[in-house]
Amino acid sequence: MADIPRDAAQHLMLFQLAGVLRLVGIALRAAGSAEAVLERFPFLAGYLDQIATRGLDGMTLETAQDQWDAGIRAFARDAPDTLPLRRLQRATGLADEALVLIATCGLPDEDTRFGGMLEALQGAPGLRRVTPALVPELLSPSTACGALLGRLRALGLIDWSDDAPSRAERALVPPAEIWPALRGEPPEGEALVFQPAETAQTLEALLIPDEARAALDRALPLLASGGVQALLVRGVPFNGRRTVIAAVARALGLGVLDLPVPGSGGEARWRRAGTVATLLGAMPRLLAAPTQGAAVQLPPAPALIHPLGVALGGQGHVALAGDAQALTVTLPLPLAALRSALWARGLGGETAEAGPRMASGRILRAAALARALAGDKPATPAILQEATRALDRQALDGLARRMPPLPDMEDLNALAVPELTEAELRGLAARWRFAEPLAKIFGAGAPGVRALFRGPSGTGKTLGARLVAAEVGLDLYRAEMASLVDKYVGETEKNLERLFDAAESLGVALLLDEGDALMAGRTNVGSAQDRWANLETSFLLQRLEAFEGLVIITTNAAERIDSAFQRRMDVVIDFPLPEAAERARILALHLPKDHVVSPEFLAELAARCTLAGGALRNVVLHASLLAMEAGRLIGAPELEAAVLREYRKQGAIAPLRRRAAP
Repeated sequence: MADIPRDAAQHLMLFQLAGVLRLVGIALRAAGSAEAVLERFPFLAGYLDQIATRGLDGMTLETAQDQWDAGIRAFARDAPDTLPLRRLQRATGLADEALVLIATCGLPDEDTRFGGMLEALQGAPGLRRVTPALVPELLSPSTACGALLGRLRALGLIDWSDDAPSRAERALVPPAEIWPALRGEPPEGEALVFQPAETAQTLEALLIPDEARAALDRALPLLASGGVQALLVRGVPFNGRRTVIAAVARALGLGVLDLPVPGSGGEARWRRAGTVATLLGAMPRLLAAPTQGAAVQLPPAPALIHPLGVALGGQGHVALAGDAQALTVTLPLPLAALRSALWARGLGGETAEAGPRMASGRILRAAALARALAGDKPATPAILQEATRALDRQALDGLARRMPPLPDMEDLNALAVPELTEAELRGLAARWRFAEPLAKIFGAGAPGVRALFRGPSGTGKTLGARLVAAEVGLDLYRAEMASLVDKYVGETEKNLERLFDAAESLGVALLLDEGDALMAGRTNVGSAQDRWANLETSFLLQRLEAFEGLVIITTNAAERIDSAFQRRMDVVIDFPLPEAAERARILALHLPKDHVVSPEFLAELAARCTLAGGALRNVVLHASLLAMEAGRLIGAPELEAAVLREYRKQGAIAPLRRRAAP
């Protein structure tokens, strides 16, 4: 067999032909002569010719089997250690005889004529697979067949259905994902996805924070030696977690095999996936998103010899099987210098501003799109913004709604609020702009900024949030409370986690309007409902603290908010009801330029009608409608009628007692 190429397909073929020899031996004992066997199964002639050309021509069947088995051992001595079956034997200690059984069980998948042969040899219509009853005839008498079959099933190499009429009639089948891997080929289908080592980035080429790189440098020798069995990479989605795992795998000389998170009843699939990873020389990689306090339970994978990589969010944990140990590396959102480097890489070397704080993968995708939009020209800031907004934002769509830009209000000067409130809003914008330098000075990570806007309804809290977001160049998404709060236990936390993860990853600001609905004070536990409500509050407290973006919470019932939330706010801004001067300014901002309302009437209205800014806006809108219906410009009659209507809506008596002339 010296002339046989030392590759995975040929290695498996040798075990398959060993199985053919054993099946021929069973058929020969039943038929009495080789001629009778070939007459009944003429297709075997081609297989026997392959065997004969390897120097076994003229030997007895028993001698041929012994020589073939010796040839397999000689092949393995000269073959690379990276062959799948050699990896499998190192991981499991399986003897060649076990591999012959696996290869024989897979013969009907390679050549359906073996199905007819097995049916005839077992004397039972429909049994077109190897069954436990046939196994003792395939293996040596000293083999404990039952124990071997149990071990092969535990390793995920053989499977069978438990609904056969008897145990002896179970069809032994190599699982679909195992068979290609035995010959070194990636598994078919979408459940398992293989990435060769050479297609991954090198660790040196990664653009990641220095502290994460140092942690990986410490982890690599431990993973290589087997001192730890898993690498957990935490961070927000699209921030390079999976890329880092692939780079670590490449440094270990391994590819990557993406696996689904094992669900209920998925232990068998997990075992098989671990075996496939060993066969292919791959580091298993899975993406998990447990919520706070929850765990992803990983069953044992006995054949897995390579370390495991898990991409995790900031919450929950992974429970490894047995006494396996794990190391954790955290990938924070990239700071300004690193974001500039990411933009430059994505733009093909063009220099670019750092832009909003967002996930590294999002930056690279936006940069690629910007290059396509710019064509042969450099990507302008407008193109970069367009590309960023074109990113996949479906993750936010069901949980939040983008607040449209304010075409008539370009900055905070358009907001009619007290001087102190305006100063605090400008301070909030500055706090966000300089969050990264401040964190560097004080030795902290890049924190988010949390702001609480409190005040009566209609005092400009939402408008203030929109203007602050515009001031710092962020898109603002308003959370839909109805979509976040769920009656089922644990679902509210999952929704909140998805919301915060998506906002961090995409670099947008969050607005939690009427935040008291989620941040009410914790109560004494008197029922299961109280307990879960307190857990939701605790989860939100922790998630707000870890949030790396800008979040603005508004409330008109500040007394209902848990004091722990107020302590965690970086900025608290009060929005009081407007005074007369502010009401006059609000009216001036909303009235069209070509109105015919006298300054005296506007001054009287602002002085006597103590309406909030939102109510004054409604007054102007209704007055505009009345003027349109009358076919004239807005005058005092329309404005007076609109004021009276607004007070009726509020169940109050209007203090305006003037009847304006048309």
